[in-house]
Amino acid sequence: MRIHRPHTLALLLLGVVAISPLSACGASNGSESVPFSTENTAEAFRLCNLHGHSDMVTSAVFLGNSGVLASAGIDGTIRLWNVESAQEVHSFQSQAGDWSNVFAFVDDCLVSSINASIRLWRVDPWEDKTPEGLASKGTVLSIAATANGSLLAVGRLDHRLEIWDRATGELIRSLPERDFPVWGLSFSLDCDLLASTVGGDTPECSVRLWDVETGEILHSLAGHKRYVYSTSFSPDGTLLASASGDSTVKIWDVETGEEVRTLSGHRGKVMDLAFSPDGGLLVSASAHGKDLIFWEVETGKMLRYMLLGSELTCVAFSPDGTLLAIAGYSGTLMIWGVQE
Repeated sequence: MRIHRPHTLALLLLGVVAISPLSACGASNGSESVPFSTENTAEAFRLCNLHGHSDMVTSAVFLGNSGVLASAGIDGTIRLWNVESAQEVHSFQSQAGDWSNVFAFVDDCLVSSINASIRLWRVDPWEDKTPEGLASKGTVLSIAATANGSLLAVGRLDHRLEIWDRATGELIRSLPERDFPVWGLSFSLDCDLLASTVGGDTPECSVRLWDVETGEILHSLAGHKRYVYSTSFSPDGTLLASASGDSTVKIWDVETGEEVRTLSGHRGKVMDLAFSPDGGLLVSASAHGKDLIFWEVETGKMLRYMLLGSELTCVAFSPDGTLLAIAGYSGTLMIWGVQE
């Protein structure tokens, strides 16, 4: 383990409650302004780049409203960043060649994976708090946590899809997924639904919606022509967005399982997407296309197209919607601020 602390983590988590997008990361010095809007005028500012990962960043998540961003990648590291100062405040290094991901922040614990194991880290002080049963074998490709932190869904390379009790480490249910690796998972905000995607070009369906309590498949969502890499529920739980290797984003009606619309505009496979916390915006990121698109959810209108010059793998909004983290193959995290 390697620890670098420009500030103590305790002060960081307690002291940084809100961030002004105009001051964070030194944004006043030559920031780029890219206006876009839904119902009101807003601007997106490129605030700063965060350098530390030596290879592709696989995931990023904001740690609540603390002003801290966690990131992980195929260099085997998990890194914590003070977004306001653009400084790394903690780094955990696993074995060389390990593939790390960070997936959620619940009950002051960061949910992550390192190759074949799931890990729960207490952030302050940094400590492994993983229940014994969770550290099971089988390469982990995806994890999702319910908003209340009670359950974890785990998707594995060997095709297994599991639901675990986070506190006890008990396996609650194995779900009958298809014979493909489970690429992506997401829970609805009310914790009732789980969306799963698999790494196979299956003609019958691309995404499945599950009833979390019963394990029943509610809908199989067919329509994408290639792999679906990521899904995201809207904050009100009525819509599900899916990102695909066919270069499109689809929006689905959760209750009926019907496709609402297809969003086209990316130049290559779409790797990740996220709804803004108010549900008005959807942002999607492409790897081969090296582009980022902001969409108006209600109409499907493309609000802003950004060609960023780097293959993108993940995006994440801060809980208050004022910050957006973007990362990809280069290992650099880009932080954008959004201000009305």
